[in-house]
Amino acid sequence: MIEPMTSNPITCTYSFIYSNSLIMATIDDFARLQARAERADSMLASLQDQIDSIKKIA
Repeated sequence: MIEPMTSNPITCTYSFIYSNSLIMATIDDFARLQARAERADSMLASLQDQIDSIKKIA
């Protein structure tokens, strides 16, 4: 019998579904994830610039 990595059945189920969804991901899925990551990076950089500006004023 294969033992689950965790005793929490919800986490085990989530891990199983997540693993299978990665296997079934397509090139388009990865391209969308890459684009989303780039947008998030851009937004975080913009926020960091705003934070730095506020620190200079304060």
